[in-house]
Amino acid sequence: MSQKHSKSQDEISQLLDSFEVEDTLEEKMENFTQEKERQSRIERARKNSQDFNRRNTEEMDLTQIIDPIDDSEFEDEEYEEDGSQTKTMMWDKDQIDLETTDTNKTVVINDDEIQSLLEEDKGPRLKREVHRGSARKSNQDTKKIAIIVAGVIAVILAGVAIFGVINLIGGLGSDDQISEEEQKQNYEEILAWANDYDFLTDDEKADIIDFETMFNRLSDEQQSKINKVLKSKTGKTFDELLAQAKSDAKDKADASNNNTEVAQQKAKLKEQISNLKDDLADAKQALDDANSKLNTAKSNLSSIQSKVSSANSTLQNAQSRKASADQALADLEAEREAIESKDNSELTNEDYQKLQELYNKRPGLLEEQSAAQSAVESAQATYNDLVSQQTQASSEVDSAQSAVNDAQSKYDSINSQLQQLQKQLDNLDD
Repeated sequence: MSQKHSKSQDEISQLLDSFEVEDTLEEKMENFTQEKERQSRIERARKNSQDFNRRNTEEMDLTQIIDPIDDSEFEDEEYEEDGSQTKTMMWDKDQIDLETTDTNKTVVINDDEIQSLLEEDKGPRLKREVHRGSARKSNQDTKKIAIIVAGVIAVILAGVAIFGVINLIGGLGSDDQISEEEQKQNYEEILAWANDYDFLTDDEKADIIDFETMFNRLSDEQQSKINKVLKSKTGKTFDELLAQAKSDAKDKADASNNNTEVAQQKAKLKEQISNLKDDLADAKQALDDANSKLNTAKSNLSSIQSKVSSANSTLQNAQSRKASADQALADLEAEREAIESKDNSELTNEDYQKLQELYNKRPGLLEEQSAAQSAVESAQATYNDLVSQQTQASSEVDSAQSAVNDAQSKYDSINSQLQQLQKQLDNLDD
């Protein structure tokens, strides 16, 4: 029992020690519970005497408890899922009747004796009882420990906070306190500055701003003496001179800030102008390229238009030749038919000669007609091809012209922006 108690104390000590290292109380409690469960699982592994499990529920009417001897090899313990413990108990009904009037002693028997009694079927009966409360008690102990630790931590934190507030208040209160020696030094320094006021430079006169805190810590008598000196030299008190110095410093700072702002604006404008000049150069190059392509397209269109005109003339000549050939053949056929329509009695030798002449001439006219037709077809094909090229060239001219217009618009826009920025820069220089 002492060993178990010592072991429990060690576990509690480990839990308390872990609070100094681990992050949260909840993690510590969870780890502590898991360790207890692990130990319980180890204890459940200690199962012996399997024969006790065979006849443990045959009779439940006995009242005398016979505990097993206090030795691990005679124990038959099991643990339920909730952490409770069950033990196998043994009773001898005859012994119970004898023992109840005299004593309530525990009877100890070993495994061999139990086995012998079971085989003869006249020994004690087995009964299981559940002993609960160990896990619940462990959880209660854990909660108590957690509450105690949390209380201790809260007290420590409250103490630290109070100590810090006290130090803060003390520090704030001590800022405005200076020693008499330091106050005397401040007075003498400001008084010397006031006596030499007429010989000070503007920057040295502006030191009054640094003297403000020192002056405010002086006594009324010391302040009065300094004001008297300053009034005799400037006609103004320390506070009046201080206000003037602050105003001058503000004006100077504003002017400096304004100059800085102007310089920044100039630098920004110059950078923008430089970038726009580069863009303008690129736009000018793009515009020149577009104009070059437009001129090429126009030249190509002009050349094709000239070819189309020539092809049209050739086509017209071929068509005229074809028409002449057709007419000559038609005239020949008409004259031949006129002669052949006469009666034979009416035909003269001249008619026969004329017919012979016409027949001889007809093949030549047919050949000329065919040649003229071929010339017309060739001229027509050439003309049609050139007209198609002319349409394509005209489209290329339109596209090139559109590119020129876009390039010119972009160039004009960049140039306008450049002029506006340059004007702004010039205004800042004025």
